[in-house]
Parts: sequence; structure tokens; C-alpha cells
Amino acid sequence: MSARRRCEAGKQGNTVGRYLCADLACSLYVRGRKQTLLGDGRDDGVPLEEKVARIRTNLDAFLASVVA
Repeated sequence: MSARRRCEAGKQGNTVGRYLCADLACSLYVRGRKQTLLGDGRDDGVPLEEKVARIRTNLDAFLASVVA
């Protein structure tokens, strides 16, 4: 996902980006409520709570960098 920065930086065409689920359904994939096209549901041993926290952290960082 990418977005133009706000203010002067955005007017100059500067953007920020993060790897997120293309359809923004990351939390559904992590919780097993939605499957990827590959149907790859491998368990990587990371606890669900940690995966959810990682998604929130990445999304918060993306939004913060857009409005910075």
C-alpha cells in the first residue's frame, strides 16, 4: 500500500509505503477467517495476539508516516 505524503512533501510527489494485505483484510487472514489465493495456512508458531499486534503496529506506522 502506498499513499502520498501530506503537505508540501505530497505536493512534490513524495509517497510512503508499507506491505499490507491488498484488500485490507489482514486481520481476517491472520485469524483464519479468510484464505489467500494459495490457501496457504501454514502455522509459523507466532501467537495470534502477536500477529494482531504486528498488524496494528504496521498500520499505525503507515498512517503516521502519511500525515507526518
